[in-house]
Amino acid sequence: MTSPTPKLSIGLPVYNGENYLAEALDTLLAQSFEDFEVMISDNASTDRTQEICEAYARRDARIRYARLSENRGAAYNYNRVFEETSAPYFKWAAHDDLCEPTFLERCVEALDSAGADTVLSYTAAVTIDGEGAPIVPDPYASGDFLRPQSDFAPARLVHTLRKMSMVNAVFGVIRRDALRKTRLIGPFVASDYVLMVELAMLGRFTRLDEPLLLRRKHPEGSRHEANPTLADVAAWFHGGDRKAPVLSPRLRLTLEYLRSTSSAELPLATRLACTAVVLPTLAERRLRVTAGRWRRRLLRREDALA
Repeated sequence: MTSPTPKLSIGLPVYNGENYLAEALDTLLAQSFEDFEVMISDNASTDRTQEICEAYARRDARIRYARLSENRGAAYNYNRVFEETSAPYFKWAAHDDLCEPTFLERCVEALDSAGADTVLSYTAAVTIDGEGAPIVPDPYASGDFLRPQSDFAPARLVHTLRKMSMVNAVFGVIRRDALRKTRLIGPFVASDYVLMVELAMLGRFTRLDEPLLLRRKHPEGSRHEANPTLADVAAWFHGGDRKAPVLSPRLRLTLEYLRSTSSAELPLATRLACTAVVLPTLAERRLRVTAGRWRRRLLRREDALA
């Protein structure tokens, strides 16, 4: 069971999560690793979320529940659950995702054995639908191959910029002392990408090939399903009115990468080297994406003519 000072804090930000919240909490409480606390921050939900959370908090002393008086946006809520906890290891949990029973055990073991220069451990993921059935083909299957392992921070940064896609790693287990050195989740589109870059500059990631995380894709999903426009996604991150971003998401993301490299808690020479590789790596990635898109178009055209 959990100790007075648990080894792991789990932060669960939620807004109107009544459909899947209980199932997500059940999979956390069923974990083989038990030395954890769960901090739930409710972003002023208007459904049964409060009722569900209060029932689970009464049921298990490891669960704490707090409710905001107004919706402050996903970024604020994600950061709040980190700031309100203190265990040396931290994990974000989505209210609609599920974890297999050994997820925490395997990730904690991986961090324990890897040493302090590894800042994050996570597992492969499977995409499930609203009923919990696997989706085939899996849209996340090729999206979680972040394994920055180099001793050289700029090399880890390049690897991360090249490999990021669905960023399943954000739901892994992270060393608190490393996460505290980042800007956490920013109030802008794709700020989880920026967080991965900041963590990669600080240390290595370990990816376990066992698919122990089940990520749910459903019509009420908090990101692109329920928020189809860029203005919607931006409002989901920062809260408030759904106004179109002043900068394009790609330009904003590039500027945030550069801000991260220039302000990282690293020696000056390392920061300069990290900053120097950002634009060339992004340009290379863009070329690869564009080339892949044209290749798929040509293949479809050939199939149509066959």
